[in-house]
Amino acid sequence: MRKSSLLYMVLLTAVALTAQEVGFDDFIRQNNIFASDEEESVDSDEGFALGTTTPLSVAISGEAAAGITVYVDDLTSADKMKQIMLGDIFSGRLNFSAKASNVDAFINLKLTPTSDGLSSLIAFDEAYVRGYFGSLSVEAGLRKLAWGKAIMPGPLDVINPLDYTDLLDITSLQNRKIATPMIHLSYSLGIFSEIEAVFVPSFTPQKFAQSGGWAPSQLTALPGAMKTGAIEYLIGAMPSDLSDTAAELAAAFTGMATPSYTESFAELPTEWLKYMQAGLRFTTTVSSADLGIQGYFGRLPRPAVILNGLADFWDKFAAAEEDEAARQGVINSIAPVVDYNYFAQLGVDYAQVLWGFNTRAELAFNLTKDLKGDDGAVYNPFIGWSLGVDRDITVKEFLLFNVNLQATENLRLFGDKINSNPALDAEAGTNDTSTRITLIASRKFFRDEFEVNFTGLWGIEDMDFYLIPGIAWTKENLVVRLYGGIFTGDSDGELGQYHKNNFIRMTMTYTF
Repeated sequence: MRKSSLLYMVLLTAVALTAQEVGFDDFIRQNNIFASDEEESVDSDEGFALGTTTPLSVAISGEAAAGITVYVDDLTSADKMKQIMLGDIFSGRLNFSAKASNVDAFINLKLTPTSDGLSSLIAFDEAYVRGYFGSLSVEAGLRKLAWGKAIMPGPLDVINPLDYTDLLDITSLQNRKIATPMIHLSYSLGIFSEIEAVFVPSFTPQKFAQSGGWAPSQLTALPGAMKTGAIEYLIGAMPSDLSDTAAELAAAFTGMATPSYTESFAELPTEWLKYMQAGLRFTTTVSSADLGIQGYFGRLPRPAVILNGLADFWDKFAAAEEDEAARQGVINSIAPVVDYNYFAQLGVDYAQVLWGFNTRAELAFNLTKDLKGDDGAVYNPFIGWSLGVDRDITVKEFLLFNVNLQATENLRLFGDKINSNPALDAEAGTNDTSTRITLIASRKFFRDEFEVNFTGLWGIEDMDFYLIPGIAWTKENLVVRLYGGIFTGDSDGELGQYHKNNFIRMTMTYTF
């Protein structure tokens, strides 16, 4: 309800800006909303008066897209081919903006057809108001905000969570971001320096598919792994005077209810002020280098999950004596504890052209409440860094391609304190480092109308890959893309687990 109320306020503000001292019919007429081809367009340079002196302009933009996706695994048998679903063939975006001399209002909508094709789902992509007060600008509403200088996800871009319900369009970082309610202030300190502050009154976690081929095995397999870990722990801690009932108890543990995916990662009331987040960032330019420093206090976007009821299990079990139903109740009382851990970040970033390469670097220190590394319910502190370069590669002044290369890594501290039992430690079974190399290369031909491109992601620890070759044809505002996705390498890795999701996709997008 809080998000809805905020969005209605933004919408009403935008309408108020356009309607102030102008009736609705006059607004339609003066801005030629339904103008013919010969008449003036909606974003006329003349605008109209807001009050008596303030010029106002209204603009509508967006895109209409059609696309089909075929998974290679669905082509391996006639039965699978009969069940192929091409997904949401149509999608679209509508962007509305109203601008005056000291205020802007934006409403961006995403449109997706329902499964029956008879209606459309309309969701807010962004919706916010921005006011100008001299050197200070204030934004409030649903917003996607980028901090840091990395092109792909970097350690400093922590405000908006990402949508991982599929990996079909992994390189469109802005599209994958989930807009969150926030108040954002920006104060200009001259031409080259700026201070930003952000307040996020609630928390939104990363979004993952809960079923199907895009559901990550690290999450879907966790409930079963926690159950197995609980059985191993409880049998290992069994009092000697109950050893004669070991077989009976093992059978009872085996029958213990396994928490489902949705139960283990149930939605918490993250709109409470308890989950508020805030950050402060300063950027400046020194000589030819762009520098930034930021502090942020918030929540980690992935849940920490362990099982409670293990430490005092045997005391409760003994108290139940020979009551079989009571003992089974003690067994079933073991339940997952889900939390999104606090963290505080101090980070710096840097960008400069060095030897012809556009160079970008970020470094972040992330502190959690587990400063010793021995609390299984809390993620350990970690260091994140990224280093990226891009430039045009030429041979004798002949352009071969443009290349963008980025390395990103998280390094966990106190890794030797991690418990290997997933029932007791949220980080059990994970590596102390998580390193990824991303390569994006492209080359345009025929007056930039035709493009050949390639994107590759390499997970170092798992030795798995996501390869995305593609071509694109652009004619004015129409873009047709044909590309494929290939997951290879370790089939249990973070990328390799999707090896059955290799796909071919074609899209046609008109931007207006």
